Amino acid sequence: MDDIDGPKLAAFDFQGPQNIEFLEYLGEGLHAHVVRVRIKGQEYALKLFRFLSNVDWYGPGDLGMNNSVDRITALAHYSEPFYAECRAFGRLHETGHTDLALPCYGYILLDEEHEKKLHDKFVLRFNGSDEQPGDDEDDFRARYPGARSGRPPPIRGILKALGSCIPLDDDEVPNLSVRDAKRLLRETVQMQQLGIIDLDLRREQLIDGKFCDLSTAVTVPHFLTTPELNPLLEERSCAAMEYETFLHSINDYWMYSDMILSSCSKYRQQTSNLLDNATAFPRSVWVKR
Repeated sequence: MDDIDGPKLAAFDFQGPQNIEFLEYLGEGLHAHVVRVRIKGQEYALKLFRFLSNVDWYGPGDLGMNNSVDRITALAHYSEPFYAECRAFGRLHETGHTDLALPCYGYILLDEEHEKKLHDKFVLRFNGSDEQPGDDEDDFRARYPGARSGRPPPIRGILKALGSCIPLDDDEVPNLSVRDAKRLLRETVQMQQLGIIDLDLRREQLIDGKFCDLSTAVTVPHFLTTPELNPLLEERSCAAMEYETFLHSINDYWMYSDMILSSCSKYRQQTSNLLDNATAFPRSVWVKR
């Protein structure tokens, strides 16, 4: 990533050889598995990213001509979920705004010894997602940047604080308070002011009330937001990029508003209190949406 414009997340410092104890499988999403690990006596959540099909991230799409390693690499370092999250957390670190998200301690590339330990402990698929699984004939991992001397690229992870998970199906889930909702709205604005959009803001994406999953984030400079990265673009292409950047940006506020409405209905929140005091848009605008 050294030759790619934009923020960079530092590697986690093991202060010696890589040494990870894999403790417990915590869950999965479209982009990654999450495992509880112990390093030097401290427990963390390690998010281990899948090698996705190029239709599962904001990149080259599904045209056959875009399946080459060169084309995928040109966009992956900006937008593929692992790199997208590294860029977003890198921006928070470089600007001193780490308080906006769950604590993040750096990225990890598993060495071959630890990849074997991981597979001995858990049965995990990294080739594709649940929606677009890979097989022996469609090895997504082989197309990714970072191949090591003819071997596939390493499994990639980001190390974060464990936090406390919210039991979303539990009737005793605490209501989203007006105070917390207002803070999340302010922090959404701050994220965008830092050049981070497409936050995928949902209640289940919050841990301890903080952003924890930034794998869809677009962080400037980015091939979507920054026409200067490609001086050959036509004027109409630049206008289309500007419009799509606007759509990604405003969608963060629609998702915030949808989360507020969901809190009102699913978690028995006092509807009028939240809708009147913690919305991103005038109530008359988004209720009719």
